[in-house]
Amino acid sequence: MSRFKGSNPVPRAGDSQPAVGVLSPLPKPARSASVTIPAVTIPATIPAAGPPQAPAPWRPAGSGEALRQFDLDNPLRKLGLYLALAFIFCRFSLLGEVVSTRLNFDPHLVRILGIPTFALAILTGGLGRVLRSRLSYAWLGLLAWMILSSPFSYWPGFSASLTLNFFRGQLPMLLIIGSLVLTWRECKLVLMTIALACVVNVLSGRLFTVSADTDGRLSLELGTIGNANDFTAHLLFMLPFVIFVLLANRGLIRRILCLVVVGYGVYFCAATGSRGGFVAFGAALAFVLIQAPGRVRIGALAATGVMALLVLAVLPQSLQQRYATLFTNDTDDIEAIDSTQARANLLHSSIRFTLQHPILGVGPGEFSDYEASVAKSEGQRGAWQVTHNAYTQISSEVGIPALLFFCAAIMMSFRTFGRTYRAARSRPGLRPMAIACFCCQLSLVGFCTAIAFLSLAYTMYLPSMTGLALAISRSLEHEMAGQA
Repeated sequence: MSRFKGSNPVPRAGDSQPAVGVLSPLPKPARSASVTIPAVTIPATIPAAGPPQAPAPWRPAGSGEALRQFDLDNPLRKLGLYLALAFIFCRFSLLGEVVSTRLNFDPHLVRILGIPTFALAILTGGLGRVLRSRLSYAWLGLLAWMILSSPFSYWPGFSASLTLNFFRGQLPMLLIIGSLVLTWRECKLVLMTIALACVVNVLSGRLFTVSADTDGRLSLELGTIGNANDFTAHLLFMLPFVIFVLLANRGLIRRILCLVVVGYGVYFCAATGSRGGFVAFGAALAFVLIQAPGRVRIGALAATGVMALLVLAVLPQSLQQRYATLFTNDTDDIEAIDSTQARANLLHSSIRFTLQHPILGVGPGEFSDYEASVAKSEGQRGAWQVTHNAYTQISSEVGIPALLFFCAAIMMSFRTFGRTYRAARSRPGLRPMAIACFCCQLSLVGFCTAIAFLSLAYTMYLPSMTGLALAISRSLEHEMAGQA
């Protein structure tokens, strides 16, 4: 049978039945008009033309195999998936830190949920599913280089501890998401879980743990993202998942709630006074204007204009002067100018150490100690601060090869989302998947720009995004196989 509806089937070689709707060919003389090739007969009758050929089957980068029904139905994997959703929610919402801050009690939610989730991912063959993808290679390369660099570190013990924490606390997000999440329905559950975690972040900032610094900046009373700049980067990573729920659902109430969350999130980003966050927001907006469809561009411009006017109306004068230092030093905010100069000096030092130790760096997590030691030897006062740039943090602490692995991991994830977006966009039934990929790319653009001003290289965000890229690309193959 032909694969296209309405087209005439092509008779197979050696078939005695004529094609349906086509008269049997008349007897031919000895010199037949048909051309015979060994084992193949080209008939004189040509089937009617059908619809245009569908795009060639698409396979996710480095998958190597289709999903097995056993993996989809495995009860242990399903149990691991539900635990993973709870684990992801706790990690991104910082629920454990919120509880411990308010109740002075540490519930250890991450450990309670993380250990069995990781174990079930391994037991159900998740390690093999992740390692078969090329997306995991760059992260494994970075981990291997961190291990290699640690013995030669300025302080080997601390570097080994940081490497161990990255291995068992941050990198497993790639394994958990990339191995336990197999279908598009399960990918949507992960996306909505992260969006719900963002709601908790915004509620925490609005109702519970926001405090004003002496210069009017807002920051959380939480350890992980207590710094105003870290809080902004966290929100820039999270808000695109709320935008996915906004665009992929048609319920009016849900859309209104998403708009409220996004509005409050943008306000908090502005109220932190993070200039790096301001630049990252501009990069994310530029990405939308370049890559999004026309209606989305118009909506993004209109929403940005409205939010900008509202934010300017409520921001204190001190924060407006702080943002003005991005364009001029003619301002009364001396602290912001001094901060800019200090960060420039740290950037120069990190580049200097990168060139002095290009292969293994000064050791994972050892920039501040090494910088203080060098400054003391030169008769100067050490800054005792991190690099405030995730990229030079990697290059100065672990070496240029580690930076290449780090950047490769980001680019491979971004390109995987891009390929999946283009493949899903051409199929009407997969429009939500295309929206999800676009929002994930938006999250990457905003976050990767923000960390150019922050030292967040050894955190869970980017491994999580790589795991999500692997899961969504694999689910696209599964959806296309089901539609074939």
